Amino acid sequence: MVFFILLNYNKDKYFSLKYNIYMNKAFTAFKEYYKFSKAKKGVILAGSLVFYLLLGIVPYFYVAAEICKVLEINFDSFSEILASYVGGDTVKYIIDSSNVNTAGENIIFLALTLYSSATLFYYLKRIGETLYVAERQKSFVMVRIWSIVVMFIIQILIVVFGAVNISINSAIRGKPILKVITFCLTALFIFGALLIINKFVCPTKNKIKDIYAGSLFTTAHWIIFTTGFTFYVKYFANFTRLYGALSFIVIFLIWLYLLMQGLVSGVVINVYKSVKKNLSQN
Repeated sequence: MVFFILLNYNKDKYFSLKYNIYMNKAFTAFKEYYKFSKAKKGVILAGSLVFYLLLGIVPYFYVAAEICKVLEINFDSFSEILASYVGGDTVKYIIDSSNVNTAGENIIFLALTLYSSATLFYYLKRIGETLYVAERQKSFVMVRIWSIVVMFIIQILIVVFGAVNISINSAIRGKPILKVITFCLTALFIFGALLIINKFVCPTKNKIKDIYAGSLFTTAHWIIFTTGFTFYVKYFANFTRLYGALSFIVIFLIWLYLLMQGLVSGVVINVYKSVKKNLSQN
């Protein structure tokens, strides 16, 4: 009896010691990452990305409307699905404003639309070069072309995501499992899109194992903060009293900033992993 009591005591003591060691390692790693992230000035970079996103958001949805036409997908249904995910009247207004009649438009207009819609991805690439402390690519044209290519890939993913959601909603509308399937599909789509973005942002050759941590963090960040922020705005905040007619714009800008903060933090995590890997190899 005494033997078993001593055995359990030593066992508990061992696991307690092991737990403390893991907690100390985790706390030390978090402190190192926080200092590293602070040095990279992620807050400032997130704010600049919001600006570049705003410059290209209407052309971006314009391109989405054109892709829907080519793939014969109902853009109204697509815009309703997308607006339900990303929050509200402001986004719905932007999407509706992008669905314009394209008849008679010339090649210059289409070129400007492509150029503007890829603005965010271009500056993401430049920010990636800054965060990774890599040599800046001199070819402005090539970076722009690759930005447009990545933009198209993400656009096609978004349109396919919307089409799949439309099909699922029409097939199992009203069933409890719909929310579970929708959540899993959304998380999978975001993670896949972020893998592509992080691979594009990284200026060096990389594998999925080098960028999955940052992509996973940003996926969780976007889902948690979008859900939490939507809940807060809906039940607690009173932006209308403070900002009046501008309340939707203010909410939209805050939400965009939270998204860009998560995106930059994910890239910084990948940079941090890359730095630690290089230090261990050297």
